[in-house]
Amino acid sequence: MHLKKNLKEVTVKKDINLRDSLANLNNGGIQALLVINEDDTFAGIITDGDIRRHLLKDGNLDTSIGSIIKGDSTVAMTEDENQLNELFQSNKINHIPVLDKKNQIICLAMRADLNNKNTKNTNSSVVVMAGGKGSRLAPLTNIIPKPLIPIGYSTIVEKIFDSFQNQGFNDFKLIVNYKKELIRSYFNELEHSYNLEFLEESKFLGTIGGIKEFSNKLTDNFVVTNCDVVTDINYHKFFEHHIKKDAYISILGLKKSTKVPYGVLKLDNESNVEGIKEKPKQTHTIMTGIYIINKKALDFIPSQVEFGMDELIETLISNNKVVTSFVIKDGWYDMGQFSEYKKLLMHIDN
Repeated sequence: MHLKKNLKEVTVKKDINLRDSLANLNNGGIQALLVINEDDTFAGIITDGDIRRHLLKDGNLDTSIGSIIKGDSTVAMTEDENQLNELFQSNKINHIPVLDKKNQIICLAMRADLNNKNTKNTNSSVVVMAGGKGSRLAPLTNIIPKPLIPIGYSTIVEKIFDSFQNQGFNDFKLIVNYKKELIRSYFNELEHSYNLEFLEESKFLGTIGGIKEFSNKLTDNFVVTNCDVVTDINYHKFFEHHIKKDAYISILGLKKSTKVPYGVLKLDNESNVEGIKEKPKQTHTIMTGIYIINKKALDFIPSQVEFGMDELIETLISNNKVVTSFVIKDGWYDMGQFSEYKKLLMHIDN
């Protein structure tokens, strides 16, 4: 396991002001700063998100960096990989300083490093559906195509690529249509270590229709994801489920509870009230916009016709083909709506 030990660029004294620390944040490349006391003992860790929230609230660049540390930071007193993994999983954080007995920093463990160590490489294609107009985020998407909407110092589609690449996926297909030249231009100027191919729809063919014409470029089992969702699931377990079920499509499902804001009447067949349930909670398994598809499912998509994922699923079910779901309880973020976009920003920052 790689542990970052050269920490000079990302370590600052807690009395330094925010203005002077921004260069360290920019040059450090880990989207966080380690803060130490005058005696070099550990004081805390702050992320670029902490700084951004402070600036939005206060806007004062002369504030000391130590004053914006929020609460006690999670630390480790060991470099043991298993213990660090447990801390990452239980706290859902991206950085863990490892300290010695004098409370001084030995090194920094980063979630991405652990992911890279513990994952298997896979040749499976990851198809990102990026051809839509993103109408729910208008007027923002009138100017910026949805895949390029910023998340911190990156974009939503890069966050999606990162989540897969950290687990060994490196073959990405980006289906483009709306504002495709902007998307191409952005990635042509971006350095990246994964394989990226643009697949251009001849016309808008719905949420799944465009994939059929590119079937020769896809692996036998491949991932399809919307370009406005991020998840931190284990994709290898998702694949194991899909293969075990010998499914045509496996849907990533999410258990989601909603509370009805009113009293609900229970009626008999003659509209007599049998009871009242006050503001009941209802739980459903919702579609997350992430799927694993076997190429044989593409035979059920009509050519050059607008066709939705829901239509494909219903068609497969009516033909007695296996459609299954891999269900999660949390760890999924949808930025297709402004309210969820804010939640995603908070998740990325933390």
